[in-house]
Amino acid sequence: SNPDELHFNQKWFHGKVIGGRVVTEERVVNFNIEGGFLVRESETLPGSYVICILSGGQPYNIRIATVFENGRIYYYILITKKFPSLFDLICFYRNNALETKEFRLMKLTKSVPVPQTHEKEDWFYKDITREDAEEALRKIFVNGAFLVRYTNSSKACRFVISF
Repeated sequence: SNPDELHFNQKWFHGKVIGGRVVTEERVVNFNIEGGFLVRESETLPGSYVICILSGGQPYNIRIATVFENGRIYYYILITKKFPSLFDLICFYRNNALETKEFRLMKLTKSVPVPQTHEKEDWFYKDITREDAEEALRKIFVNGAFLVRYTNSSKACRFVISF
C-alpha cells in the first residue's frame, strides 16, 4: 500500500475534525493520559496535519510540516528529523522523546480514539438482535425505514443494516 496513506486507518488519525483545534483539545484533555495524542487534518493549511498532545495536563497543537526532497514528500515536526510518511513519524515519537520550544515529552503514549458519533444517531441501535430489529421495523409504517446495528455473527463485517 501507499506509505502516504498508512495513517488513514490508525486509531490516532481523526481526519478532518469539525471544530478543529477546540474540539481536538477537548478530546485530548478528556482522554486525560500524559502523552495521549491524536492527529487531524489542518484547518488552515490544506494537505497538512496537526498533532494534538497532552503534556503536563495541557493540550499542545503542533503542525506537522512537509518538505519536498528528491522527488517525494517528507513529514517532520523538527526539520532535523524527517520521515517518509506520517505513519513513520508517529512510530518514531512513540519510542523517542519529542522536544519543542513549548515542552519536552518522553514519548507519545496512547492514541485518543475517534469518537463513535454514529452511536448517537436515531437510526443506530447499539444492542439489538436481528429478530428485535425486524420486529421494530414491522411497527414503523414508513417506506424506506431502516436501522443500523452491530453484527453479532460476522468477524469480517462490523455493521448490519436492517430495512
